[in-house]
Amino acid sequence: MRDPKAIKIALIRAGKTQADIAKTHQVTPSAVSQVINQKARSAKIERELEDILKVWGAAL
Repeated sequence: MRDPKAIKIALIRAGKTQADIAKTHQVTPSAVSQVINQKARSAKIERELEDILKVWGAAL
């Protein structure tokens, strides 16, 4: 995973929130935050974040 700041910037560019990702994967927003900040692992959340970074984080 990349730097948490880069992920947060990409989320803003994509118009998504941590809560949006949490709803998609039926987890809490806190779980998404923990993955972003590298305090926990989740393959499905990491995969979605990587997809967002591929599209919206290209300029980072």
